Amino acid sequence: SICVRTAMTHLFVQVTRLQREVDIVKTENHELEKALHHEKDQRDTLVGIITKAQQELHAQLHDLNLHRKEARSHKKNAENLRFRVEAFQQMNRELMSNLAPMV
Repeated sequence: SICVRTAMTHLFVQVTRLQREVDIVKTENHELEKALHHEKDQRDTLVGIITKAQQELHAQLHDLNLHRKEARSHKKNAENLRFRVEAFQQMNRELMSNLAPMV
């Protein structure tokens, strides 16, 4: 009976120790779940920021391409106008030289 009592006391001590360990692990799990939830929220926030930045970048690239196209068009137009001005200047010089003997 002393052996049974000693064995029961030993088992009670082991059960108590295991219950404390279980409580500690439960607390750790709860804290880890909170940390995981926080990290997931932070990831979602960062994904949102990155997505918005990518959309802005695409919009800016689109604008840049439009401005490049517009600049090429203006450059071509300027070249055409320069050619026309030079042609008129040449015609005007010829007209002036034709008028010179008359004056």
